[in-house]
Amino acid sequence: MLTRRTLLSSGTALALVGLAVLPMAGRAADYAVDDGVAQTVANLPAAPNGGWITVGNLNPNQTLTIGSAYSSALLQLGSGAGVNGNSVIITGGGSYSNVAGNPVAITGPALLVGNGGSNNQLTIQNGGSVTIAKIDGSSSYDVQVGYLAGANGNTLLVTGAGSQLAVNQSTIYVGFNGASNALTVANGGTVAALQMRVGGGTGSTLGNTPSGNTVTVTGAGSSLTTLGSFNLGATGGAIGGGNSLVVLDGGQVTVGLAQSKTLNVGQAGTSNDNTLRVSGAGSALSVFALAIGNGANTGNALDIGNGGQVTVATTLALNNNSVLRYGLGGSGAALATATTGLSIGNNVLVQPYLAASQGLQRTNVLVSLTNGAITGGFAGVDASRLPASLSATLAAFGSHVDLTLT
Repeated sequence: MLTRRTLLSSGTALALVGLAVLPMAGRAADYAVDDGVAQTVANLPAAPNGGWITVGNLNPNQTLTIGSAYSSALLQLGSGAGVNGNSVIITGGGSYSNVAGNPVAITGPALLVGNGGSNNQLTIQNGGSVTIAKIDGSSSYDVQVGYLAGANGNTLLVTGAGSQLAVNQSTIYVGFNGASNALTVANGGTVAALQMRVGGGTGSTLGNTPSGNTVTVTGAGSSLTTLGSFNLGATGGAIGGGNSLVVLDGGQVTVGLAQSKTLNVGQAGTSNDNTLRVSGAGSALSVFALAIGNGANTGNALDIGNGGQVTVATTLALNNNSVLRYGLGGSGAALATATTGLSIGNNVLVQPYLAASQGLQRTNVLVSLTNGAITGGFAGVDASRLPASLSATLAAFGSHVDLTLT
């Protein structure tokens, strides 16, 4: 984790008249964009730069555009509380990568969107790229969106064909201690990471509530892949709820297939009301294993609708007090498959999504298994979501579960 030291720990920014990019006193390699003038990499120290680049160190609403190749030891937006509304845009042929810290080694994340500030945004667009490598064992070299308590409403956006974020040896955190932070992958952008944590994570601070954080993958060609696990409502000191992973309109998400790891929705014992949603024709989630809830928390949900597809290589577990929201209609019935089994805990509730135009559909396969068996049983169907003219029953047949509307 990043030490609590900021760029100010070795001195304040040098107020040099006429300079828009300010060197930090006592840290010759560290620079801040801090005077309200929109900047480009032409005004940064030559790459590779072994210091820190901070956009918004003392002052809010700073802007940096990277339209060519640049590298430094650390890039952060919004250094402290109240340093809000800062923006970095990596566009066209622009790229950013991290290098070893020199003369001061990095001892935590290498990229922070909202270290302590709020409403900061890093945009990777029009074929721009960011690559964060685990250079050595001195640091985690993670990516953090909403790092400290109060770092709320920060956004990392990857949009457009060819735009990419690669963190293949480290973790992307969205809302480590902060709330309402977002990672959005859209319009053909791609993100790859070793693993992901949304809403907390190991090393976060007890007492913080990182809630309402969201990862969205939307549009044909947009993809997010983790080699390892992906945890919503992650185990750690801080525990928040209401976090979400949303796959829409042809987006593609792959979790854990390379390392036989699980996508956990509501991993922490008291992390409630987290949601995994896959909706729209062509939208697909492929996972090694999928666990909804952990048996002790409540309201964690798998939400599949409008032709969205969920494929589980091994076991799909709907644990105690979890929810399956299932949408009938769209370009085809949503389908969740598990090749070794479907485990259903106590008090698992099915909440069907029914539009008026879908009222004539009566029976759809809810969950089908390539092999294996269904264990446990659903608590029932939430009838409050049905039109007055319909009733619903659930029946298991060993290899599939039918939701029947009559």
